[in-house]
Amino acid sequence: MENTNNPETEARVARGQFSCTGDDGIPIRLTYTVEENGFVTRGAHLPTTLPVPVAIQRTLQYLALRYQTENCILQEDRFVAATKIAKLTH
Repeated sequence: MENTNNPETEARVARGQFSCTGDDGIPIRLTYTVEENGFVTRGAHLPTTLPVPVAIQRTLQYLALRYQTENCILQEDRFVAATKIAKLTH
């Protein structure tokens, strides 16, 4: 248990490690942590993620902004349509 002094942030945590020798004779050491946010492993033999290219980052930012804008317009159109319907029925 971590943060046992504060019930609001108290969390169960497990940590451990495993070692063996790979087929190529190179030692392998794996460490892990299990907590409320998931299972995380670390080891020099594990692949790492590559950084996201700048062009893709910009595209994702653009798409997120466009979605927010279109969603806002869509919500606004729904409000206008609902207001017009309400006026017609009253």
